[in-house]
Amino acid sequence: MRSIQLRSNVGDDCILKLQLPVDMRNQEIEIVMVIQAVSKNKETKYVPAQNGWPDNFFKDVVGSWEGDLDRPQQDHFECREKF
Repeated sequence: MRSIQLRSNVGDDCILKLQLPVDMRNQEIEIVMVIQAVSKNKETKYVPAQNGWPDNFFKDVVGSWEGDLDRPQQDHFECREKF
């Protein structure tokens, strides 16, 4: 199964036209539609909580590092036999 998300316009004739990728030619497919109206008056706003980020995550985390980054001494890698 493959998921394709697109935005399209329904004309005054109530016809929705879809163009599918070329690799779907000459085969039977099943289509599931979810219809959601898009408001042209509002800008699409990114809401972190809808994408799995906790509230205020970016506000609390971005820019909160203070101090220097110290990299401790690295151990030596072991020698392994070649295949």
